[in-house]
Amino acid sequence: MSSITLTATQLRDLVTPVIPHASKDQTLPSLCAVRIRSAGQYVTAIATDRYRIGFQRVTLTEPPAEGGGFDAAVPVAVLKRIMGVFRPTRWHNPVLELAVDGERLRVSLADTMTEQTVGTSGDVDGLAGASLTFALHSGDFPYPALDRLVREALEGVPDEAAMTAVFNPEFLADFRIGQPRHEPMRITATGGPARPWLIRVGDDFIGLLVPVRYGDHTTVPEDTPSWLGLLDVPAEAEKPAAA
Repeated sequence: MSSITLTATQLRDLVTPVIPHASKDQTLPSLCAVRIRSAGQYVTAIATDRYRIGFQRVTLTEPPAEGGGFDAAVPVAVLKRIMGVFRPTRWHNPVLELAVDGERLRVSLADTMTEQTVGTSGDVDGLAGASLTFALHSGDFPYPALDRLVREALEGVPDEAAMTAVFNPEFLADFRIGQPRHEPMRITATGGPARPWLIRVGDDFIGLLVPVRYGDHTTVPEDTPSWLGLLDVPAEAEKPAAA
């Protein structure tokens, strides 16, 4: 059994930015999950729907024990249930232990002292040690290996032809979810025109987004003159020529 300990706020900050990038296609159950892993002082979350990748990290309050690396693909529905039950408030930020045993995930309140009680609504309003157990995806549907793609994007050197790209605006907009306010988004080409583009938001989020590839939409439009005709003539052009 492997486990990690983090607060409800840390769990929210970890998975909220990547959930929009998980698949909604239930015929691909492994992609309808978020893979959560411990990595030294960090815990990371990664999700993909094959067209984009979201990759977030937070610093662990309590790193896992030596040799006890945590690694679990948790269905999005399970994560939403966990966050709905173990909610932080102004007065209390529950400390949670996530433990994996085979194909089951147990989430327990790890607070040594808490004012919460388990209410009839199903919310944990409180007992130290209260826990819920969820089924993880079967090993018949392994989570895809995404690290190579992220590493290639981080190390990629864009060529000149890659500097123009077309993106699905709905996919691009999803990268704003769960991110710090007023934090700029940096988008960088990683190779040729067909390679994913690297998206950074702040210090702890990395995303990949595949450009749209169909028709002539990957080429630069040659309609600049038609747009220029709609604009005022520059002031310099209105000055009479020197004698």
